[in-house]
Amino acid sequence: MTSEVYRLHPVALLMFTIQWLRSILSSVALPAGVWVVNEISKHGFSGRLAWVALGVLVSVGISVLWGILSWWRYTYRIEDGELRIEHGVIFRKKRYIPIERIQTIDMEEGILHRLFRVVRLRVDTAGGLGAEAEARLHAVRREEAERIRELLLRRRQAPAMAPVVNDGDGGDGPIRDVSVPSSLEGAAKPGPVEGEEVRYARRISLKELAIFSATSGRIGIVASVIAGAVSLFGESFEFIFQYLDVLIGQRSVLEWVIILIPSIILLSWMLTAIATMFVYGNFTVSRTEGHIFIEKGWLERKRLTIPLTRVQAVTLVEGWLRQPFGYYTIGVETAGYGGDDGTETLLFPLLHRNELAGFLAAVIPEFADGWAKAQVHPLPLRARRRYVLRKLGWVIVPVVLLPLVLFPWGLLALVLVPLALFWGWLCHRDAGWALIDGEMCVLRSRLVARKTALVTRRRVQLASLRQSPFQRRKRLVTFGVSVASGAAFRVVDLEEAGGERLYAWVKPRAVR
Repeated sequence: MTSEVYRLHPVALLMFTIQWLRSILSSVALPAGVWVVNEISKHGFSGRLAWVALGVLVSVGISVLWGILSWWRYTYRIEDGELRIEHGVIFRKKRYIPIERIQTIDMEEGILHRLFRVVRLRVDTAGGLGAEAEARLHAVRREEAERIRELLLRRRQAPAMAPVVNDGDGGDGPIRDVSVPSSLEGAAKPGPVEGEEVRYARRISLKELAIFSATSGRIGIVASVIAGAVSLFGESFEFIFQYLDVLIGQRSVLEWVIILIPSIILLSWMLTAIATMFVYGNFTVSRTEGHIFIEKGWLERKRLTIPLTRVQAVTLVEGWLRQPFGYYTIGVETAGYGGDDGTETLLFPLLHRNELAGFLAAVIPEFADGWAKAQVHPLPLRARRRYVLRKLGWVIVPVVLLPLVLFPWGLLALVLVPLALFWGWLCHRDAGWALIDGEMCVLRSRLVARKTALVTRRRVQLASLRQSPFQRRKRLVTFGVSVASGAAFRVVDLEEAGGERLYAWVKPRAVR
């Protein structure tokens, strides 16, 4: 069986152009921008800036040409029981995906997609992980995406599948000009996945979204970018500081440091919170008989489909700002589905402990008992010293060197010692393990946030029980498990008897 061959919606040309232009300018944009600002501040608009403008124009021209060629060479079709995608300007790449291997088909909408009323179609297959496990149609009309999705998901009901035919309405741009109605026009009833009854749905409230965004803990990346920009543009900011000196009076270097550091932290926190709200706004999770659906995003909308059979483990994360208030972030480890890297997917951003048991029972009942019945065994007291010493090892170098190099201000590094002691004590206190009815293990640990992993016995791919010479003296061991997604969980320095019990629990499976 053969079918019509199609190109993407013409807006994909713009997307490919932007993508290529970004790849050209990404390595030179920042240093070039610094040079331009310094050049203008010192010499005004000199002739050398014309060469910069010419370089930008050439880059744009190359990007437009590359975008046109990329769009022209990107085709897809359904043929002989396969979704066939071919692309590449210089090197032709062909990807043929058997329809029976397709598990989920999701639609995503970025800003450009929403402006032009198109979607990005993402196809996930069984048996693969990460980027190699999926194919993307970067821009197709929503109607055509629904038709493709419906056709592919009906594969079990329709052994002989009809080809996808465009209706000729300027949509995905068929290579041969046809103006016949789509063979899917009559397919009004959805396929088995779409037809599943929604058993549970939960949408994040504005209050929960605000708390999640304000406590996301991602301030460090934005702060480093802002601080780096200030240092790179050094001389160009001199006139700003001179103006501020005139406006609010002369300030010493120390005073400016005291002013700038809190300002950078506050600005970074605000930008991070706003960005997080846009990414996770309208976050909704729903569950049917066999799938979990996740939708999120204010500007860029994404929809993820996770087959329940592919969920390998559940993680409950308590950030250090959220834990005192009883809030959790719930994630799932999946084998080749959901997340961009095929591993952990955010199942719900923020949930109070009072709702957690009911949420797990409604969305992932297989793991609900792991939380409801868990009686976590703490680590022995003799393991506390090892936890504290490990954390001290992280700070010993700055504590010793900074007072010598930056005396007397370097003495402030000594405050890291009590912080490390508290950190080690906290990690020891929160670590633990539990076995639930012989079918599930609970492993709890902390690096910064406290993380609880729920893993069922049948999902364990690899288990390990290790003991170093130092642990042997204290009768301690380290137990860890891995699941099919590649995620690993472990508890360090638990009691020997507890480690052997966990190892025996999983021993009938393949262990090392």
